[in-house]
Amino acid sequence: MTVLSLSCNPSGSKDQMTVFIGRREFITLLGGAAAAWPVATQAQQRSGTPVLGFLGSATPQLWADRLRAFHQGLNESGYFEGRNVKIEYRWAEDQNTRFTSLAEDLTRSGVDVIAGCSFGAALAAKAVTATVPIVFAFAGDGGSLTEMYRLNGLYAGRILNGERPADLPVQQSTKIDLIINLKSANALGLTVPLPLLGRADEVIE
Repeated sequence: MTVLSLSCNPSGSKDQMTVFIGRREFITLLGGAAAAWPVATQAQQRSGTPVLGFLGSATPQLWADRLRAFHQGLNESGYFEGRNVKIEYRWAEDQNTRFTSLAEDLTRSGVDVIAGCSFGAALAAKAVTATVPIVFAFAGDGGSLTEMYRLNGLYAGRILNGERPADLPVQQSTKIDLIINLKSANALGLTVPLPLLGRADEVIE
């Protein structure tokens, strides 16, 4: 099984996460870098339409923008839902304890690749399958969520095309979203300049 991480933390922070798995294989995320577990697994090629499993933590309504970005990445790799790829969606509805059972359900359905929404979702998928490639997204401070999910879809499509996950290069988003939390700013007695508000990608009131 291969787990591929996509990082969107261009801030240059020193946060580091290391996860050790069997046979001394590991993945390290440092300052926005990402790597893949070096296992030679790839999506099994089937004669019919490939099936992609998508494991989300919330609901499709809340994730509409992320899903659009994910589909954009798939489209860039030549895959279009309903035309040449089928997508099986499973939603945890903000109950992360459901990840394992949902991942098991995706595995039983015979998906070729599982795209996870988070590190927790990827770990849950890893625990239930040793054969299905897993792609997951990892966002750091300031990272663009939409760009992160576009990359997620792009990598899933490349694996469906037969590329070995271990051979795919490390990807890092260079786009940063400016999100201003006015509620927190007001609580701290801070005034956000209007020009800065005008440049924000999202304002939380």
